[in-house]
Amino acid sequence: MPSASWPGSRHERPHEERGRGPLRGERTPRKEDGRLLTGRGQFTDDVRVPGMLHVAFVRSAVARGRILGIDTAAARDMPGVQAIYTQADLAAVPVTFQTFFFTPAEAPVTLLADGRVACVGDPVAMVIGESRAQAEDAAALVEVAIEEETPVVTIAEARTGPLVHPDRDDNIAAEMGDEDSREAVQPLLDSAAHVVTTRVRHQRIAQSPMETRACLASPEGENEMTVWLGCQSPHLAARYIAQVMGLPQEAIRVIAKDVGGGFGLKNIPWKEEMAVIAAAKLLRRPVKWIEDRFEALTASSHAREQDVTLTVGFDGDARLQAAWCDYACNNGAWPMGEDANVAVHMFMWPCYKMPAYGFVTRGWYTNTMGLGAYRGPWAMESLVRETLLDKAARRIGIDPVELRRRNLLYLTDQPHTSTLGVPVEDITPGECLEKLVANVDFAAFRREQAEARKAGRYLGIGVATYVEPTGTAGSMAPMTGETVHLRVEPTGKVVAMLSTHSQGHGTATTMAQVIAEQLGVAYEDVAVYEGDSAIGAFGPGAAGSRQGLSPAAPPGVQRSCCRRR
Repeated sequence: MPSASWPGSRHERPHEERGRGPLRGERTPRKEDGRLLTGRGQFTDDVRVPGMLHVAFVRSAVARGRILGIDTAAARDMPGVQAIYTQADLAAVPVTFQTFFFTPAEAPVTLLADGRVACVGDPVAMVIGESRAQAEDAAALVEVAIEEETPVVTIAEARTGPLVHPDRDDNIAAEMGDEDSREAVQPLLDSAAHVVTTRVRHQRIAQSPMETRACLASPEGENEMTVWLGCQSPHLAARYIAQVMGLPQEAIRVIAKDVGGGFGLKNIPWKEEMAVIAAAKLLRRPVKWIEDRFEALTASSHAREQDVTLTVGFDGDARLQAAWCDYACNNGAWPMGEDANVAVHMFMWPCYKMPAYGFVTRGWYTNTMGLGAYRGPWAMESLVRETLLDKAARRIGIDPVELRRRNLLYLTDQPHTSTLGVPVEDITPGECLEKLVANVDFAAFRREQAEARKAGRYLGIGVATYVEPTGTAGSMAPMTGETVHLRVEPTGKVVAMLSTHSQGHGTATTMAQVIAEQLGVAYEDVAVYEGDSAIGAFGPGAAGSRQGLSPAAPPGVQRSCCRRR
């Protein structure tokens, strides 16, 4: 731990000033560091409870097919095996999956594969043993016979290929916008002096947090359960588990003291975590599953596979006239919520003066691992827009900075409403660009660039403007509810119980600084407790870049149009 004389620490202040000045952002010993640096952190895999059993999943090695049979005889004879479950067994525990928004999942999601497999890594059976090694050894002996079928893998195949879910009419998971809306913008594009089109395809990614998914479920009563879970909000996870199992929320307690990264993947528990909870309910014993790295890469929700084509028209002065966008994203077989990603279109043009915009946006089912949230999933809009603007600048023959200057919103243009009805006020895209230009000698760089190219070297410089949503409290139910319970002890020390949650980024320290500053007490006298759904009240925790936002800048202070994570 840093010493009391660490430069910049509050210990250097006169005693009478302690707890009085601004503390947010001040360099100070972190609340979390003492236990983490001495090996006293508590991640899910650190938790041990009496009678705990361990889970290994048997997964599909093929992407699509009908299950002909599951032979567990050899596995059941292995040492330490306590149970082997298939979907027929777990069906005794009713679970109705919902999305992150607590709406019904449209795909037929079940805890384990129900007669068919729809992606590589689809969990087919779960083996429960006295140790993880015993469970894994037995899982290797489970024989699954699958009548393999040709899978639908790409977005292009989803458009014309066989149905991923046979009970649906097509492979469209979600859709917004309208092909016919192009008729409204096409005349404007036809009359534009310059029309530029670009297409961007983004590859699929596996999220790979440092700590993989993890769940330990321990039955505590007739319908009560304590669940240690790698998650982004214990309160949200407890609400989710209770709702999909049809239980009172008070019946479920979720604890997540330390989590090694979430990034959207751990917003809600999904198939495997819920299967562990169901198994614990059936066995009446604690059951634990720690995802291994191969599972994390294969069977944790994937993200970001997108294909977008953007067409933009400009007048003779390089000013925006109209735009059309066709967007598609791969939802996989079991998305954590069917998604057409309309946010791409909502945030395509708020920084710019775009008169007319039309779009169609679709999510497609495929025989790949299901879609999950991953850091700003709408960020494709900035990539395709800003690369198109650079392409347009080259075609028109104008400096890319000047093209943006002519089209960006300035404070004098606000309040403004975007083409999709998004109200825009108190952001400074144009002013940020002017500040950038004042601090970067673009002319000198262009001269250097030209000389470098003569010598066969390529130098580049790029400019991009974007806005990003954060918080959304009040407009999205699962993202609404920020609470803190404060108790002032007889000693004058303060205890804070919060619904915030750390994914390794130190919210306990940040919140202690805010509370100490607001109450006028010493930072050292504030104790912060989070990571337990039994304390505080509902809050979405670490979702949507919401826990450390700066307040609005006072009048006269430059506001940034960027929201960096």
